Amino acid sequence: MSTTSRASRRAQYPAEVAVAQADAIAVAEVVSWDMADRNSGRAILRIDKVLRGEVPTGTLELSMDGDHRKVGDRLLVHLALRSGTWSGLRDGTAIHTDALEAERVAQIAVAADWSKEASGWKATIAVTPYKATVGDEIDAYVIYRNVSDELQSFSYREWPPESHCKWTLQVSRDGEPIGPKPHPHLTPEEIADYFSKHGHQFEIELKPGETFAFPLQRINSAEAGWGYKQRIGFQYWPLESAGTYSVGAVDSGFPGREALVIPVGSVTLEAN
Repeated sequence: MSTTSRASRRAQYPAEVAVAQADAIAVAEVVSWDMADRNSGRAILRIDKVLRGEVPTGTLELSMDGDHRKVGDRLLVHLALRSGTWSGLRDGTAIHTDALEAERVAQIAVAADWSKEASGWKATIAVTPYKATVGDEIDAYVIYRNVSDELQSFSYREWPPESHCKWTLQVSRDGEPIGPKPHPHLTPEEIADYFSKHGHQFEIELKPGETFAFPLQRINSAEAGWGYKQRIGFQYWPLESAGTYSVGAVDSGFPGREALVIPVGSVTLEAN
């Protein structure tokens, strides 16, 4: 019997994912910060520089998640625009430093676009880390946004095979496609035996404008005892030499809509 659960949106995501989820990223100074509780409240920020997106400069009043900040603090702030109203995001927002700003600018430069809309959904991908060394483990997060005007449910399941939700990666280097390799430590019989008993499924509801990030872990390796790679079709994509790799995806198996073709992000690998 497959297992079912409700997924949670609360996670501390890598910076590359925080960049992908934000509608705007800016450098701002705290003018006022009134926390209703330890996690959320209202703030007035003076937007000094916009790094990504379109947000008006000058003062901006908004709801804010995250740790308490002092008047005068200079922030690198990640912002979301929902139904015409700006709010601050916990993930990615931090005290500003020149080094952090330079890092965000570099991450923004390689961030993927959003896909075309399908049945009220759009998706993008964040590859993390965006800079690494050959042999390092690379993850990808597929991020979905409800772009409809209504509450929508995002459903995922791993079994049976005909309704298995998965992502087929589209990987290339210098324009040359890189094909996948099958998981070297699994047989079809082992896959069927395990997932017919333990296949996972979940459902999460997203309000208009909300996002959900789904991790695809270690896309470039398949070691014994380190997972089945079921989310990427029981396979992996070897990234074996230095260079810049483009990584996109096509999803399949999600009920009630056509497949989404997710535009590419990138990762640059340096030699050992």
